[in-house]
Parts: sequence; C-alpha cells; structure tokens
Amino acid sequence: MKKTILLAALIAFYFSMSTAFAQWQPINGLNGGTVNCIVANGNNIFAGTSNDGVFFSQNDGSNWSVVNNGFPANVDVNVMAMSGSNVFAGTSLGSVFMTSNNGGSWTAINSGLPGAQISAMVTSGNSVYVGTDIGIYYLDSIGGIWMPADSGLTDSVVTCLAVNMDTVFAGTAGGGVFISQNKGNTWTAVNNGIANINITALAICGNIIYAATQGGVVMSSDDGANWTSISNGMASNVKVSVMAVSDTNVFAGSNFGVFLTSVNGTSWLAVDTGITVPTITALAASGNNIFAGIYNGGIYVSSNLGYKWLPLNNSLPSANISALAVTGNTIFTGSSQGVYSTTNNGENWMSANKGLPANANVMAFALSDTNLFAGISYGGIYVSSINGGGWDIAGIGIPKYTNVTSFAISGNNIFAGSDGSGVYLSSNNGNTWVAVNTGLTNTSVWSLTTAGNNIFAGTNDGIFMSSNNGNSWSAADTGLPSNTGIYSLAASGSTIFAGTNGNGLFLSSNNGVSWTAANSGLTGSVIFSLAANDTVVYAGTDGGVVLYSGAGNNWAAVNNGLTEYSIPSVLLNAGNIIAGTNSAGVWKQSLSSVTGINELNYDGNEIDVFPDPASNEINIITKHYKVTSINIYNLMGANIYKTPINFNSAPLTINISNIPSGVYFVEAKTEKGIIVKKFVKE
Repeated sequence: MKKTILLAALIAFYFSMSTAFAQWQPINGLNGGTVNCIVANGNNIFAGTSNDGVFFSQNDGSNWSVVNNGFPANVDVNVMAMSGSNVFAGTSLGSVFMTSNNGGSWTAINSGLPGAQISAMVTSGNSVYVGTDIGIYYLDSIGGIWMPADSGLTDSVVTCLAVNMDTVFAGTAGGGVFISQNKGNTWTAVNNGIANINITALAICGNIIYAATQGGVVMSSDDGANWTSISNGMASNVKVSVMAVSDTNVFAGSNFGVFLTSVNGTSWLAVDTGITVPTITALAASGNNIFAGIYNGGIYVSSNLGYKWLPLNNSLPSANISALAVTGNTIFTGSSQGVYSTTNNGENWMSANKGLPANANVMAFALSDTNLFAGISYGGIYVSSINGGGWDIAGIGIPKYTNVTSFAISGNNIFAGSDGSGVYLSSNNGNTWVAVNTGLTNTSVWSLTTAGNNIFAGTNDGIFMSSNNGNSWSAADTGLPSNTGIYSLAASGSTIFAGTNGNGLFLSSNNGVSWTAANSGLTGSVIFSLAANDTVVYAGTDGGVVLYSGAGNNWAAVNNGLTEYSIPSVLLNAGNIIAGTNSAGVWKQSLSSVTGINELNYDGNEIDVFPDPASNEINIITKHYKVTSINIYNLMGANIYKTPINFNSAPLTINISNIPSGVYFVEAKTEKGIIVKKFVKE
C-alpha cells in the first residue's frame, strides 16, 4: 500500500544548530612556529608561542598537545613562570592566566593590571612579579589584586626580571638594572660598570647575576653593585635575548645561536650543533636537559651541555599550507618548507623532501595510481611514489622553472595549471607533458577542476572551459565581475563552484555558461580553496572555513576551535574535512560532527530514494529490512522531518514541494542499523 506524507515548509536555515558543537582539532604536534618562552619541571614542559597559545608535554617533549582552554584565540604568550603546581602565562594582550592542572584549564587573574603587554615574569614563593611597558606589578597571593611596584624605577619599560632569595632584579630598555629588597616597594639603579643600559636578559647562578645588554654580557658578584664585562667569544654583532642556568653552567640564546659559559667563567663557547635556525627566542633548563625555543623553528633539546641539539617538534614547520593530499593513513602537506608527511594523525611529522630543490615551495598535489605529483612554484613538477623513495622530475615537456599552481585528473589524463604558461597535459602518468593552450587567451592559470567530460581553468581574470581534453578552450565567465582572479574551482554534482580573489564565491549549474554570486553567510571574500564531493562543499577563505547549504546559496562558518582563519587549502577524506592554515599547521574535523548525520552502519544500497533530483516528492523503498523511522536533514544537519513508521518494501512517498532547493539526507533507521541516502531538491 502506498503511503503519502506531507512535508511542509518546516525550516528556516539555522546554521548554528550543528556547527556550534563541531570542533576542529589540530594534527600538528607542536607547531614548529616561534616559541617565545619555555618553563619546565621534571618531565613536564610548557611552551608559549606566537599566535598559537600554549603547548604542553609530559614526556620531555616527545609529544605535545595544545592546552588553550580558557585562552583567547590567536594569543601570543610572551612569558611564563612556575610556582609549585601553578603555572602562569603573560600575554601580548596584557593579561595573565594561571593553571594548576597542567594546562587543562586556564583562569585569567587580571584584577589591577593595566592591560599593558606582559614582557617579563618571575615568581618568588607564592608571589608573582610581572614587567610591562609601563612598569612592574606585584601579586602577593592567588585571588588577590595586582599592585604597582615601581617606585624608584626611572625607566618603566621592563624587559626582564630575576629573583634571588628576597632580592628582585629588573632589567629595563633604557635605564639599566634595578634592584629591590622589599618586594618591589622601592627600586634602586645598580649600573656601575654597565656601558649599555638597554638590558635584554637576566640570569642568576649561585651568587653571580648575569645581565645581557645590547653591548654584550656583564656579570656581578655583589648584587649588582659592580659589573664586569664577559663577552669574550661573542662577536660584537651577537645580541643575547634570553638566558638560562643549569647547575653551574650559564646558557645565552642569541641571534647567532646558543653560547655557554661556566660560573665565574670569563669567555663564551658557541654550542649550537644541530640547530637549523640560529635565532634563539627561549631557553629553559630541567635536570640534564636544556630546551631552546627557535624563531619559526619550534623547540630543540640538548642533554650534553648544548654540544648537540635535537628537534622536539614532531610537527610541521610554521608555514603556509598551500597543498594537501591523503592516501591511506598518510597525510602530505605542501608549503614553502617543501613536503611533510604523517602516518599517525599528526603525532609525528617527517620531512619528505629528498630529491626536491632546496627551498621548494609546493603549491599543489595530485594523486594518480601509486604516484604523488607536486607542483612547485617556479620549479616545475616532481613525482614520488606514495610509498616513499624520494622525488624525481616528472617526465619531460615542462620547463624547469615553470610556476605550477594546480592539478586536475580526468581518467588517465593529468592536467597541470601554471601561472604564465597555461595548461599542460600528460596522458602517460607524467612521463611526458604537452602544452594545451589553444583558445586559452589568458595563460595565468591559478586553478583547475573537472566536471564530467569538461575541464575548467581559473585564471587571474576569468574562467575557461574545454570539452575535448584541452585541445581547445573557450571563455566561460558570463556573470563574473571583470578583472576577477579565480583562486579555486570545484564541482559538486552538476554544480561548479568558483572562488575568487576578493569577490567571494560564484556557482554555475549549466556547465559554466553563466555564473551566479553565492555569498550569503560567507565570512571572507578571498576564497583560497574549495573541496567538494556529491553531497558537501567546503571553502577555505580569509575568514575561516565555510560549508555550503545549497538552498538560497547560503554558507555557514564552521570555525569552532580553529586558531587561524586564513585557510589556503581544504581537503575531503574518509569522513573528515582537513584544513591547512597560513601559520597554524593542519586541522581536521569529522563531517558527521558538522552535519549532525550519523555514519553509515551498513550497505547504503539497501534502500533507494528516487527520483533524484526531485521536484515535488521522493519515494523510499527498502529492499530487505523493516524501517522503524525516517529522518530528513538539510546539509547543515538540521532535522527538518522526523516520524516513526513501519514499512518493509512498499514505497513510502514524501511530499517535498514546499521545501527550498538544496541537498538533503534521508536517514532510515532499520532493525539492522542506520542507512543514509542523499537526494537533491530542485
């Protein structure tokens, strides 16, 4: 018996219903960016970074996790200090945060602070001192109020602090070193023997205090009453910015690496073997280990007094992730740092640059059979087996310095787009390439995609289409604004999407004959990347990641958890959306967490939904199992229809004439599990 159910216009597109709960997760390990500060106690290490907040390791840096619960997004953590189980973090926003559960949660403790950037921090028992651009503040107990503590300071720009018993030392940007022996109530300048009073770092080893200045390092053995220069072994252009003490050894981090001296030593020894970037931004000691934070290089460790350093990042370098590829359980990233890969969901990243040119800037990937192709900015195309073994130049026919920007694959054909040389085609898995530019009047190709037998090329001014494997091209940009660059292209079913360099998104449902703006809900106007399949479309923009609804050409932001909103690359793979960011590495989110639709429990062919696309009604037929309920969801996961029902094989007909056009999902609950089928409402 045929059953008919009326589905009225029940929905208004409430995008936040499901996206508010969807959470992005980083898959970077410790992002190999700039580490501003490090504090360590036993096996526990905290690293404060630029833009990415705090990372935590409880195994001497072998693995890292983001611990930013309670922090504002995209915060720079300038300084950190420890007191027992309490860890304090000072930020560029002028706030201080505290955790007592290893970063599980952070609480702001800002009462009394002026909001000036926190540039120095030290603890003494339960007390905390912070240095700012406008003086020193003192907190006597947790939960108290910060009090100004700068009487006697003649320079309020405080760059560093150090404490020795009840004596506190403060370094300033133009007033030299000050000392307080009454908890900061009063300060006295102690600069006898200091030639340059721009102080950049302080450290205390026993009864010796060290001060780094813009003119070298000085030391004092009488609480700063007198200072002596100890810059032997450092060239005049070495600028020390951080210092740390381990037992009787003093380490200095500079713009030329790490230097070592022993207590009462009169000269320095360079100890930076293994550190690839010489600019040291942080130093800390714990047991036999010395940890060094590197500008745009993450963290390194040495267990032999700095004579050999090893990276502790297990992560991506901080770089613009412009290309992504996934095969099996391996994720590849392409950036200005070349290619990196992970096989364990980002716990460890490995450089995969063997055979690539030095400083290769990887712009695009393509997977074909067992080969991975990489398009290099002004470096042509390279190919590698997905099983490893290094990179080789991919065949002949493309000049060595071609600026390859994009790939598309159609059957056995691989298309490569280039900025300045148009489109190249290989029909033999990259062994040879030929230019296919007839009719392509603009050869600055930034993006490519295929849709059926057609290939589309986005240029720096419009779109071209070929229906004969690139043998000839014709303009396909009616409806696009003039002088519009096309950064990205993708196809979802019969709809083609075009992302522009400042005019948002456009779509075409007639093979590029005409284009219509589709910008409602967009959080950015520059569309760097697109990822699509038959059911969903994601865009990476200068305002984060957005998901396409279909109905009303609406988009919804899906940025919850992201710390970086500039998204050069997005990729759909195995139930996940993966996003490459400009400076915060790679992130992922499950598609089901965004759409709110359950994963399939068994073969989706057990039911049919037809016609597809449909205009007025859909029919649902089950082949073997009894259906106990039907749900219909829109693309954003909003449940627009739900009913308990019992039927076996007789068609169930649902009237859809009053719902907006778009992509929908039918979820059928059966005695054996859940089946989900997609349909399109015209």
